[in-house]
Amino acid sequence: MDKELIRETPIFEEIEIQDVTEAEDDGSKLLKIKGTASRGDIFNKNKRMYPTKVLKKVAEQVQSSIKKGKFTGQLDHPSFFGGGGDLERTAIKFTNMWMEGADLKFTGNVIPTTPGKELEALLRAKVGVGMSTRGYGTLKPYKHKNGREDKEKAVIQDDFELYGVDAVLNESNQYGKIAHYENKEGGTNMDLKTLKEDHPELVDELKKEMKEDLEKDFDQKVSEKAEEDVKAKVEEQKEAIRKEVMESDEVKQMREFVDSIVESIKPLMPGQKEYEESKLQTEVNDLKAKLESAEADKDKAVKEAADLKAEQEKAAEKAKVAEHVEKKVEGHRFAEQLRKKLSECASVEEVDSKFEQEVAYIDSLVSNVEPKGTGKTDAKEEDDSTKENQLDEEKQRQRKLAGIEDKKGGK
Repeated sequence: MDKELIRETPIFEEIEIQDVTEAEDDGSKLLKIKGTASRGDIFNKNKRMYPTKVLKKVAEQVQSSIKKGKFTGQLDHPSFFGGGGDLERTAIKFTNMWMEGADLKFTGNVIPTTPGKELEALLRAKVGVGMSTRGYGTLKPYKHKNGREDKEKAVIQDDFELYGVDAVLNESNQYGKIAHYENKEGGTNMDLKTLKEDHPELVDELKKEMKEDLEKDFDQKVSEKAEEDVKAKVEEQKEAIRKEVMESDEVKQMREFVDSIVESIKPLMPGQKEYEESKLQTEVNDLKAKLESAEADKDKAVKEAADLKAEQEKAAEKAKVAEHVEKKVEGHRFAEQLRKKLSECASVEEVDSKFEQEVAYIDSLVSNVEPKGTGKTDAKEEDDSTKENQLDEEKQRQRKLAGIEDKKGGK
C-alpha cells in the first residue's frame, strides 16, 4: 500500500497570554506560541484517527529536526499543502514537541516572515487559528469490536511521518487550536478594526473561508440529523411492530398452549420428582458446607485477633516494666545487679515490691566480714578457719547467683 499525503488539524483550547519571553541574537522579538498539534484516539472531521502510539512515535522522530531548527510550519490553507513545504510560506519554527496523555503538544516561535507577521496579527486579533499536521503515511479502514470494517472511517498506520504542523483556519480536527502565545514586547492586542484597515484582503479571505466552513458544517449537520432521524424512525417502527406481534391474541394463545403441554408432561417424566428433591438437597448441603466453613473462618479470625492482642499487651507491659526498672535503678550503686534481678518481674507493682528486698539482699552479700582470732594458730583455730572458708565459698556462690563477683574478680 503506497503512502499518501495526510493533512489534519488538532486541538481546540482557549488562547492564554503568558509573560515568559526570549531574546534572539539579532535583537528581534519573536512571538512564542504553545498549543496542541494533534490528539490521539479520536475521529476528526475527515473521519480519520491517529492512534496515540503513532503520535508518540512521531514526537520522538521529530526531535532531531527540532534541534537543527528544521522542523517548521506554514501559514496556509489545507488545499495548498505540499510534501516538504515552501520556505516562502514558513511562519513557525518549532522548539519542542512532546506527548501529554493523548495530546501531541508543541512550543514554537512565530518568525518575522510575511506569513509569520500575518499569523501574529491573526493571533493578536484572537482569530480562531487552528494547527494542522502534515505528513505521509498509509491508512486502513477502521474495524469495530465485532470485526466489521467501517470503510468511511480510517486509521493512520505506524509508518506515518510528520513533515510539519501548519497554522490554518479550516481545521479538520475540532481540537486543533493554538493554546496560548507570549511576546517579549508585550503590547496591546490588535483589534478587528485595525486588522480590517491593515489587511483588508486578509479579512475578506477570512470571511469567505468562514462562510464556506459554516455552509459545509450546516450541510453536514443537516445530513447527519436526517440520517439519525431516519434510523430513529426505523427503530421506533420495529419496536412498535414487535410489541404489537408479542401482544397479539395468536402469540398469547401459543404461549398458553406451550405452557400447558410442559406442565402436563412434567409428572410423566421419569425420575422428575426424585431429581428435583435431589437437586434441592444438594443445594441445601452446599449452603450448610459454606456456612460451616464461614463459621470456622470466623472462629479462626477471632482467635488470631485475641492472640495478637494478648501478645501486644504482653509486649507493652514488658516495655513498661523495663522502663520502670531503669527509673528505679538509675544512679544506684547496685544498678547493674538490680537491673538483672528486677527485669524478671511481670509488672510494675512487682518491681516496686521486690526493689528494697533485692537491695537488702545484695547489700548483705557485699558487706565485709570482720576477721576473728587471737593471732595464734592451733588446731581449734584451724577448724574455725576451715569453717570460715566454707562460709566464704557459700557466700561467693550466692554472690554469683546475685550477679556480683567477689573482690578477686574486680568488683
